[in-house]
Amino acid sequence: MYHQHAYPNTNYWLASSPQNPSHYPSQPLHPQMTYSTSQPISMSYPMPDYRIQGEFQTLLASIMNGIVGEAQAIDFYSRLIQMAPNERHRQAIQHALDDEKVHLELFSQLYTDLSGQQPQYTFNPVQFQTYQEGLYKAYEGELEAYEEYRNVYLFTMDQRVRDVFLRAFTDEIEHAIRFSFLFFDQKL
Repeated sequence: MYHQHAYPNTNYWLASSPQNPSHYPSQPLHPQMTYSTSQPISMSYPMPDYRIQGEFQTLLASIMNGIVGEAQAIDFYSRLIQMAPNERHRQAIQHALDDEKVHLELFSQLYTDLSGQQPQYTFNPVQFQTYQEGLYKAYEGELEAYEEYRNVYLFTMDQRVRDVFLRAFTDEIEHAIRFSFLFFDQKL
């Protein structure tokens, strides 16, 4: 059975639980993946049958973007928390920082499980001069991450991927709300 993802006007398709295996190539398209329609790979979730190479590479790129974004946020919030004017602000930033560390771990494990390789990445640190500017950049970054993660969640029917991205995008919107509150609290 095929499911078209939520992006309108595109040609990406997700194959899952195929009822008619004749639609699939006889050789795996991704050599690191084990393909099976009857037995899941040794994971707690059944693995979809990634037979469309472009889709698999798009998914891995999205996961890698999540890894880079989370590592960047960890660095950013570790510096921003040092500028916080009071304990309430420090606690709110620490909450976001702790969540970002969990996201980085989840994305890294997902990438390793799907690709068979440890993620290798670098990132550009977020630049800011004042606490207020840092709060605004944090707010914008959280909204951007929320949208990206939500789109990946809608893109795939792979339950394990969906669970990781659901956790991340719900946390990101919560962080955006917190940073918005901190930003306007500073203006009062």
